Amino acid sequence: MTIYAERDGFKLVGGYYDNQLVGYSAGYRLSPDTRWWDGLPSDVSPEFIREDGRRTFVFALLTVHPSWQGRGFGHALHDALLTGRTEERTALLVAPGNEPAHSSYYRWGWKKVGDLQFGDSPMFEALVHELPLR
Repeated sequence: MTIYAERDGFKLVGGYYDNQLVGYSAGYRLSPDTRWWDGLPSDVSPEFIREDGRRTFVFALLTVHPSWQGRGFGHALHDALLTGRTEERTALLVAPGNEPAHSSYYRWGWKKVGDLQFGDSPMFEALVHELPLR
């Protein structure tokens, strides 16, 4: 988490029930010199991947304790992190085999941009969502 906390625009949201942490979400803003979009298919326009330090907020983490999953806490943490953001969009990476995450993100309005891989990391699906949330 420390690596994210040092980035511009970092935000962390915790969700509690009866004074117990149920989950959290976190993200940060992409810098103009980011390499975050490197590895997307070549047919993605240069304008799409252009960053100016204010355009894209990365939805980096969403974690809900297993005993609290399926009760709407993930969606609430998602919305709490993204509500009020001033960027024009948010982006995230999700592992292709993570079906619970896929179905949630698509239901919440995220759209796939393409597959993305950093060096020898696993392949991820890159998703985006327009801001502000509606």
